[in-house]
Amino acid sequence: MLHTARLFAERAAPHSDAFIRYALPPSFIDELNAHIQNVEQAIRNRSGARVAHKDATAGIDAAIKRGMDAIFQLEVIVANTLRGDAPLLAVWNSVSHVKRVPRRKAATAGPE
Repeated sequence: MLHTARLFAERAAPHSDAFIRYALPPSFIDELNAHIQNVEQAIRNRSGARVAHKDATAGIDAAIKRGMDAIFQLEVIVANTLRGDAPLLAVWNSVSHVKRVPRRKAATAGPE
């Protein structure tokens, strides 16, 4: 589509008088080129946003992994520290348990 628009603008330029006679504004080729540039910029922005989203997701995954590693280390430290104190270890096991809430599946749009 963009290729066709650029080609049209290029080939229409020498014949702009004919287009103007049919009520197109004298700046129609400049306006078309501006629209082409706007679409190209939007495509670049979208591509950049996808890369940023992918990078952010990777960063979140890495942070979660570091957090989980720290939790596993803490579990070992607490178990070693509370060794021999069964009641306190039972309290720790109770309060340190985090219930995972299952993610809901995205609602799919059905026929309306």
